[in-house]
Amino acid sequence: MNSNIYDTEAGNLRITAVKCKKCGEIYFPNITTCMNCRGTETETVDLKGEGKIYSYTWVHRTPPGVPGPYCLCLIDLCEGVRVWAQVEAQEGEVKIGQPVKVCSINEKNVMKFKPEKEGAQDGTL
Repeated sequence: MNSNIYDTEAGNLRITAVKCKKCGEIYFPNITTCMNCRGTETETVDLKGEGKIYSYTWVHRTPPGVPGPYCLCLIDLCEGVRVWAQVEAQEGEVKIGQPVKVCSINEKNVMKFKPEKEGAQDGTL
């Protein structure tokens, strides 16, 4: 599988990861050997694309042609995976622990998230 992120025909985003069949550890992006137990058998699982901001920074100095500033976050997904992603927000609108949900992918299959209203998640984090 070349990508873990798909824009389905219905216009919905589908995010997949792999789960180790031996110990249950989930990895995104895909890996072939579990870093926890060294198992090599995995299965594909869907991720909800929901999580909470673990940490963030505002990027003000960007490469030529890249608009800024933008918010770059470490996001803890509900399934226990931590990912780097951009959050579509203005300065002052982002805080640690804030619920977010994936809202788009770009042409390079990079996810973007948007803030959710407090209490919008099912409380699995």
